[in-house]
Amino acid sequence: MTRALALLVAAIAVHSTSSGATTEAPIGAVGADPPEARWIWSSEEPTEGERATFAVDVEVPEGATRLTILATADNRLAVSLDGEQVMRSSDWSNASWFERSGIAAGSHRLVFDCRNDGGPAGLIAMVTIEHPDGDTVLVSGPAWSMVSPAGEPLEASPIDFGSASAPRGPWPDPFRSEEH
Repeated sequence: MTRALALLVAAIAVHSTSSGATTEAPIGAVGADPPEARWIWSSEEPTEGERATFAVDVEVPEGATRLTILATADNRLAVSLDGEQVMRSSDWSNASWFERSGIAAGSHRLVFDCRNDGGPAGLIAMVTIEHPDGDTVLVSGPAWSMVSPAGEPLEASPIDFGSASAPRGPWPDPFRSEEH
């Protein structure tokens, strides 16, 4: 079993529904679907050199033991946690991994700064907050916020390019790699 799949099986899901609402349900609960991250971008027709920046606020409960990020972008990605860069990647075919043990309880901001080198573009991410009472998984999707490179909120919503397993683009499922 891959590390990413193990996280999903053990998680409590926080994911976007087709209406854009956020729902929570334990994995395996009646009527609950496991979360599947979505490929997102800032425009329908990405251009060479285009930059897209996405942000998501996470609430870490008291007693949480670890925060992990599994993410990639076509083509380049830098991830910041509360303003500190914690991850970089330029391999869009496999997700990169970051983890922070002993993360402080409270609100934290994750910013995913992405750049396209030409052709299709997208970001896909899965954030897990591990807790003894159950894990929480947040996945990229159209409900995530778009921000300027300086962090100012933008009014536009991300474009949804499909799920990890069925994208509208050339991407393999980056979470199926045996490396994770």
